[in-house]
Amino acid sequence: MVHRTWIELDRDALITNSRELRKLLGPQVLMLAVVKANAYGHGLVPVGRMLEAEVDWFGVDSVDEGMALRDAKVRKPVLVLGFTPYERSAEVIRYDLRQVVYDLEAIGALDDASHRLGMRALVHMKIETGMARQGIPAEELARFLSVLPRFSGVSVEGATTHLANVDDEDPTFTELQLTRFHAALEVFRKFEMPPKIRHASASAAAMIAPDAHFDLVRFGIALYGLWPAAHIPGILALSGKVLQLRPVLAWRTRIAQVKEIPQGSPVGYGLTERVNRDARIAVLPVGYADGYDRRLSSRGQVMIAGKRAKVLGVVMMNIIVVDVTDIPEAKPGIIATLLGREGNDEISAFDMAEQIGTIHYEVLARLNPLLPRVAV
Repeated sequence: MVHRTWIELDRDALITNSRELRKLLGPQVLMLAVVKANAYGHGLVPVGRMLEAEVDWFGVDSVDEGMALRDAKVRKPVLVLGFTPYERSAEVIRYDLRQVVYDLEAIGALDDASHRLGMRALVHMKIETGMARQGIPAEELARFLSVLPRFSGVSVEGATTHLANVDDEDPTFTELQLTRFHAALEVFRKFEMPPKIRHASASAAAMIAPDAHFDLVRFGIALYGLWPAAHIPGILALSGKVLQLRPVLAWRTRIAQVKEIPQGSPVGYGLTERVNRDARIAVLPVGYADGYDRRLSSRGQVMIAGKRAKVLGVVMMNIIVVDVTDIPEAKPGIIATLLGREGNDEISAFDMAEQIGTIHYEVLARLNPLLPRVAV
């Protein structure tokens, strides 16, 4: 099928990245692929299907994402990292999902659903170590564990925490968080409830903090071929490690119209920009509804026939206009690359994030999930 705007997924890059990252782990450490936020904009179901033979677990934010993986016949263990409304606890169990928990109300709801269904609920307890997000405060953990035997339908499979600042060059806070996590694990042991799976590391910690690997590592952004932070390759190199990561995603569209306008003509809403020469312009059927940020107005660039074309005027809901005066190859139907590689040039998520004052995670996560994802 011919699409007008679409996301391309480099299957080989995704598989290669997963195998490169696996090299960082000990033979007994499990690998979890984080596919929340529509697999960081890449597409939850296609990524899940491509990675099922490569990873041990999947991590999602919501029960809906977990159900979508199961409906797509993905059978590896799936951990729901985010909040699930108590009323939907039965779906967690019915779809064979694991749930991160940090309050007794959630455990009670899962226990009730477990008894109704005649199936056990598996949970991973989230420990607050300094992130100030979800988590059981350290001072409440003993009380929490003391009442767990009341919930006979719930089994504690794992214990987890999340590191707030691991990609900072100063490891002090990460070390503090890990000390707190170890203390929490000791409380589990005192209650004779040692969790089978302990995990604290996401991509950055997996790369530069091997002491934080425990039993499972959660890989997110790195799986998709992007570094968690720009300085991490240098830190890895100091330890003699080299990772060959390749971006998985390219975002492309097709030229809808090409026309000529005279010098001084305004372009788009608000007359925010006028061309400073007789210009040839191309209309592209993509806009902020698709995830192309309005902060790229009059400054973003796309690639057409291997050359850069500047965005003219404001980014509209479903349209941008670019200057193709110096690109004679531009004509209706020709492909324009918004993000990714074209020939020897590349517009990276890092580049786009820097232009609009955000992080590359957001650039990817905001790509419209309705855009077709095409494996290449």
